[in-house]
Amino acid sequence: MSEWTKVRWTQARQVTQLMGVRDRDAPAEGVAPRAHCTALATAGELSDAVTFVGHALPRYESVAWATSQVAAARAHTPAEPAEQAVFDLVAEWVKDPNDSLRRAAFDAARALDEAGPEQMLGFATYYSGGSIAPEGVAPVLPKDGMCNRFASTAVVIAAGVAGERAAALQAALAAGEAVASGAPAPQAAG
Repeated sequence: MSEWTKVRWTQARQVTQLMGVRDRDAPAEGVAPRAHCTALATAGELSDAVTFVGHALPRYESVAWATSQVAAARAHTPAEPAEQAVFDLVAEWVKDPNDSLRRAAFDAARALDEAGPEQMLGFATYYSGGSIAPEGVAPVLPKDGMCNRFASTAVVIAAGVAGERAAALQAALAAGEAVASGAPAPQAAG
């Protein structure tokens, strides 16, 4: 596997810090992000590896990757209409990132009754950049890692929806590592 050219972090510890992992539980100094992700996957910790790669990616790429993985899962188990509406807004935002779609995806996601993959995608989109304050007031930026946390959570939840969880996590990990290695961010049909 090639190096993770899209990842700005040089040490796995930087990524786990975004994830909220305590320093004492973080990888050792000098461990590269790709090496840590490989170690997690080799140890059978697929959910952790998927979560790690989701946090390592830049925000836009993390949302685009998560959107493609939710689309793959929903090929097996279709979404409810309100969930599909959120997904469609997020997929449109991936094609044309703008503040109006970002806020619309968040509003639609907040209206969902259950914390499923589409709700997490809507939240990831909202926290991907731009102010999280209401329009017309002083801007407030989201906390680092929030977008990635929601995007990777969407992928992990979607793996459960897909039917074969381990296979879905493996596919998500491979897709995330491809993006981290420089492949274009995936585009899911809305």
